[in-house]
Amino acid sequence: MADRSIWPRWLLLSIFGYLPGTISAQIPMGVTPGCDDGQTSLDVDWNGLSRDYWCTEGQWKTNASAPPVQSCDPSPNQRTHYCMNDKIAYTDVPPTYGDHRPVWPVYGEYKYAPPQRWIHSLEHGAVVMLYHPCANMVQVDKLRTLVRGCLRRHLITPYNKLPRSTPMALLTWGCKLLMNVVDERVAVEFIKTHADRGPEKLFEDGVFSYNLIKRAAMITDAGDSVICPSGTSGSNAALGQPSQFLPATSSASFPVTYRFLMSWTHVIALSVSLIVFSVVVSPFGQD
Repeated sequence: MADRSIWPRWLLLSIFGYLPGTISAQIPMGVTPGCDDGQTSLDVDWNGLSRDYWCTEGQWKTNASAPPVQSCDPSPNQRTHYCMNDKIAYTDVPPTYGDHRPVWPVYGEYKYAPPQRWIHSLEHGAVVMLYHPCANMVQVDKLRTLVRGCLRRHLITPYNKLPRSTPMALLTWGCKLLMNVVDERVAVEFIKTHADRGPEKLFEDGVFSYNLIKRAAMITDAGDSVICPSGTSGSNAALGQPSQFLPATSSASFPVTYRFLMSWTHVIALSVSLIVFSVVVSPFGQD
């Protein structure tokens, strides 16, 4: 006989897309009431310690002879959304893909942003720049200017897990470039090769903006159709205008029409799954 207790859970999955304590892959991206709004329960991902953005031991010396280290994961497939009642941890340092929050950040520079947010940005094709708080600030400024001039979809944040040997990093989905000093040619080539290669092609800002310092400027267009248009100079960052593609305070993660279609497609697809489930499993109430 079919287990009748399964049916209410499948019905709720078809309607709402997720159930607490069950498979969280069904959680849609964007704001979901009771799951993630990008504003509450933020201490789950970050406890607010200043050591995450403040150097406590003096600036580290550079090593000009240290070569940049680049690597890519051949199959960066893990990408599940988890609500704020679940903790997310990473084994890779720094992570370039993996589980993350449904709400992604506004593009720009942050006093500090946790990986649970910016991994979602990587999924959308963004470039994330990380630097250790004790990294040489001349080198950090050099890389910052370069990134700002290459594309609008970037996020810059300190990250104190980077080692002294490579205290700066550029990340894209599944790839990383670790540096001790900035080689502009290598950095630009990395961005041009690996940016905008995430599994989801979305241009909009997210809703998360906690600790945002400077919003990203428009370089070419919202979709960054030309990446690093100024080559290695980074001068476009000064010419760009603040992005108004989607307000940081907006409660919407997508244009209304797109979100409407996406939500109904989600419901229809899961409803079909429910019907198939009812056919494969013995009919309801039948021995």
